Amino acid sequence: MLSTREGVLILLPAVLLVTTHFAFQTFVAASGLKLGYLAGFLFYWIVGGFLLSWWLTGTDQLLRLFHDVGRATVQRSTLQALGEPLGEHK
Repeated sequence: MLSTREGVLILLPAVLLVTTHFAFQTFVAASGLKLGYLAGFLFYWIVGGFLLSWWLTGTDQLLRLFHDVGRATVQRSTLQALGEPLGEHK
């Protein structure tokens, strides 16, 4: 027998697809094509990308993902990411 969480996880892709479709349609009808599309895109990433991930992992696990990342590591990674497209190679 599936737990409630497992049942939700099985249904989640279909539910997210349907709700995102209706969100896009509603936002485009209310705000026009460009702004409505942006609002639908934000809906998808906030609900599907952030809130569902937060629900799946929990607050403690989510915070642990960012806990060990030091300031120097973030700066070095950012500089490396920006250096590559600018043509700087070591």
